[in-house]
Amino acid sequence: MKTSDDGTNWNDVYLGNQILSGFTFINSSIGYAVGDSGTIIKTNNGGSSWVLLPRITNHAFLDVCFPTIDTGYIVGKDFDNQCGIILKTTDGGSNWTFLSTSSTPLFGSVFFINSQVGWVVGSAIIKTTDGGNSWIPYGTNYSYLWDVDFANNNIGFIVGENGLILRTTDAGENWSVLPSGVANALMAVESVDSNIVYACGRFGIILSTEDAGNTWTPQWSGTYKDLCTINFSGPNTGFAAGYYGTILKTDNGGGFPVDVNYRPSVESCINVCPNPSTDKITIEISEKELSGHIEIIDVRGNVVINKEFRGGRIHCNISPLKTGIYVLKAVSENQVQFGKFIKE
Repeated sequence: MKTSDDGTNWNDVYLGNQILSGFTFINSSIGYAVGDSGTIIKTNNGGSSWVLLPRITNHAFLDVCFPTIDTGYIVGKDFDNQCGIILKTTDGGSNWTFLSTSSTPLFGSVFFINSQVGWVVGSAIIKTTDGGNSWIPYGTNYSYLWDVDFANNNIGFIVGENGLILRTTDAGENWSVLPSGVANALMAVESVDSNIVYACGRFGIILSTEDAGNTWTPQWSGTYKDLCTINFSGPNTGFAAGYYGTILKTDNGGGFPVDVNYRPSVESCINVCPNPSTDKITIEISEKELSGHIEIIDVRGNVVINKEFRGGRIHCNISPLKTGIYVLKAVSENQVQFGKFIKE
């Protein structure tokens, strides 16, 4: 999808049948996208049309970064050998070469501050200072790291599973764990500057910090869909996007995000009555014959109630919960359904 009016209206742009995982724009005209089966596409007219570049591998590409108009990097996964792959171009995507690393972790995100210095993350952190000719590992004891972003040459952030946030202040030589306060997987991070940073992830969680990550504030995004990417053009105006065509926009730094485009999913089939409620709720699921378990999740991603159910109606005591907004997640054998309610 493309917008030319700061997100007020969006138009579909046909890109074929490829599943795309990573996008980047060098300027208002030139951009790239990558995806499954070695897909690389390029636009020279601001995304109005896209050209499929020659396929050089069938591996899955997950992210792309162009620090200059000619030099770019792609990271992905070789699922057959369970290892990461890195590619580089120096001619604007016409030709690509595979880069060698001394280790074989899975790679999911890449960020370069210039054509020579960059970081790749996934199941490890690696850094290059010579354009990918050599790589230095900086830790492999992570379940999975989803995204990396740098505010400047020295200050950077990484987000990952279980609410993990890492920060460096010395160009990636050392990384410290920051207290995010959430258990959700965080899938994207955006540094507006060295102090203002946003992160987003599972169940629509959005976090923000104004003190370089020392403290993080959860923001209610208005959706429980996973948010996979976030981008800010300044301290107040930003977009977050995720599953089922969800696109969110904020004009006030996330104080109350505006749902620009939301395509309802058939999975959103939970009704709660009464809503809001102070003590007891009745949860009704569309499929009356289902059995499984239902989770009540707070805005920080913590599961505060987990109980089994059989049939389409569940009674639940919420009086011990704090006031606020909660997400419902009903898990059965073949599907997952979502809902939300307010505890007063």
